[in-house]
Amino acid sequence: MVSEKEQEAGVSDEIHLLIMQVMAISSVLLLAVAVSLGWRMLRSGNAARRLTAQSQAGREAFALSSVAKSRQSNQLAELDEMVSSLMAGNRWDVLSDIMGQLAADAILCSDGERLHSHVTQIALRPMRSAGQELRRRGRANDFRPLEAALAPYRKAARVSGGRTEITALAALACVEAAWVAHGASRGGDTRQGLERFRQLMQEAAYWVDFAMRKPAHSIYLAEAHYMSSFAETDPARALAERFEIWRAVDPTDLKPYVERTRHLLPSWYGSAEAIATLADEAVTATWSELGQGAYAYVLRAARQGIAPASIPGYTPEREAIAVVDAVAQIGTQSAANEWAAWAVSVGHEELAVTLMRRYLRKVHLDKWDPADDYAQMYALYHRAFGRKPEAGEDRSPALA
Repeated sequence: MVSEKEQEAGVSDEIHLLIMQVMAISSVLLLAVAVSLGWRMLRSGNAARRLTAQSQAGREAFALSSVAKSRQSNQLAELDEMVSSLMAGNRWDVLSDIMGQLAADAILCSDGERLHSHVTQIALRPMRSAGQELRRRGRANDFRPLEAALAPYRKAARVSGGRTEITALAALACVEAAWVAHGASRGGDTRQGLERFRQLMQEAAYWVDFAMRKPAHSIYLAEAHYMSSFAETDPARALAERFEIWRAVDPTDLKPYVERTRHLLPSWYGSAEAIATLADEAVTATWSELGQGAYAYVLRAARQGIAPASIPGYTPEREAIAVVDAVAQIGTQSAANEWAAWAVSVGHEELAVTLMRRYLRKVHLDKWDPADDYAQMYALYHRAFGRKPEAGEDRSPALA
């Protein structure tokens, strides 16, 4: 028979092996899943005809290599499979160890966030799937899909005895469920949906308190603490206070600033002036990793609810400099593709051309709008180069 000590040693070896696998992936995964940034083509009149002509010219002159997905995206898919497998196998202890290791390593991704943040999103995917199922059913107050999805997180948190990473996941899962209930309330009994929202936010706060550590000592718990601010009677004040705790855990982490931007939109609890101040603070905090790039990420988040021109100190030139800095500092082809596609989507034509000329040497098709067989990407290529490069001509720096 195998002794208890030998069993413990075997489990320890397994955990170590899985962590090493994660680190093997993350050592080359210097960016996370690239966000599919689309661009809607104008389909009327001269603009559509001009785009078609430019696209055709770009196809004929195209001289860059292309891949359906970046190598890094494929490696992130491996990490996705590992996390999903651990959750399905009820190996939350191993997942906790992996999350702890990634938090310590603080690997920067192409979207300016840490790799550990993306692992959190992978672990919370069942909650988003439950929300989609609720909407598909069309019964706004039938919360059974949410309850079924929450059950594994609740059980894991209770069994863990307060293990920080797992209780943080339970809290964040409750936050996800709360916002689904809040949105569902618009299509059904508003009172019932909003009451479920309050209950789930209060449960999220409970799990934060249940953890062995305090939010100030865990990046995961600090995020859950901030996101559960809506359980308080004064959410605006709670968000402001808890943001300070969250960003203090890792002063160079961009994510707290991006999330805070959304809550400082005028439709929430802030103003254009507050966003301008936050953007400057984000640049200062993340300068060592992103240069002026943080300004671009904050402005991208702000665009969801406010016109950039209304933000004090904003100019298209300043935003363009920040985007170029972000691409240069991160230094990957995925980042270059992502931001070039984004620039086209918001009408920053000159910026998009600059990014393609300076940085693109391999097109990652999963970053671009596939409409009309990637017409907008080929049209941009035509505007950037207009012809095939001469033999031996290299117009792009060697980004990874």
